[in-house]
Amino acid sequence: MIDLYSETTPNGQKIHIMLEETGLDYRTLWVDIDRGEQFEPDFLKISPNNKIPAIVDHDGPGGELLSVFESGAILLYLADMAIFPWCRLHERQGQSLDDFPNVKSWFDRIALRPAVARDMEKLEDVVGEFDEESWSASFGTEQYKRRG
Repeated sequence: MIDLYSETTPNGQKIHIMLEETGLDYRTLWVDIDRGEQFEPDFLKISPNNKIPAIVDHDGPGGELLSVFESGAILLYLADMAIFPWCRLHERQGQSLDDFPNVKSWFDRIALRPAVARDMEKLEDVVGEFDEESWSASFGTEQYKRRG
């Protein structure tokens, strides 16, 4: 179960939409920012920067409570599409998803989503392995050279 501390703002709405999209079990706890509820000590324990949205995952890593604040961080924490393409390249980074069963489970579920599967099919013949030249151009000294 996830507790979502939110308000009717665009940043709050991002998380509502993501939680609806994922189908995760959650409840919304409204924070009246016009009345200063974001400065209450109990809320500051969850979101020390006094901003909404914030979540508390009651089944975080190791079954522990975990609070996450800032909409971008929350989206990454929840199976956001922003992280999937990086995770898809795990072998290029010398990683095996078998070493991370929760990540593998998440990855497999995302990969089955129709839009993701269509996109991955388009990229199947495009994504290759790094060679020395491509690695340097992306991550090494070549990326910093000025051209022209």
